[in-house]
Amino acid sequence: MGLKRETADTEPASPASADAETGKKVRRRRRNAGYNLSIGEVAAAVGLTTRTVRYYEDMGLLGNIKRDKNGRRIYSGEEVKRLELILRMKLLGLSLQEMQMFKSVRSLGRDKGQTASLLLDALDRHIASIDKKVEQLASLKKDIEDHKLKVRGKN
Repeated sequence: MGLKRETADTEPASPASADAETGKKVRRRRRNAGYNLSIGEVAAAVGLTTRTVRYYEDMGLLGNIKRDKNGRRIYSGEEVKRLELILRMKLLGLSLQEMQMFKSVRSLGRDKGQTASLLLDALDRHIASIDKKVEQLASLKKDIEDHKLKVRGKN
């Protein structure tokens, strides 16, 4: 079942379809707990580039990634789940530094309640920041509308 190989009589597979096929393959393999995935397979499964996966690893967000005898990274379902969590946290507006802090709190053995409390505080800060941006955008919108009226009045 792997990726379609390019030959003289076939069209080359598009990168998007190759990524989709790899993502499907990884999702099927995720059902098995002890599998090994390459960085490309993991990246395709979660919709990231391999460079981004390496960056998150360098930032300490993924923990220690196992390597094979050739030094290549070997990922498991646990790392895929962590990457999916990172993406969800990004959608919430959390910075990578905040994610590092949550990981540190968890790795120090603190309880889930404390981690949840820190997360709620961070989300409250983001809500306040969003409210401030909404006010600024509303003010900017009013300024633009006022300027439009002035421009129309000159014609």
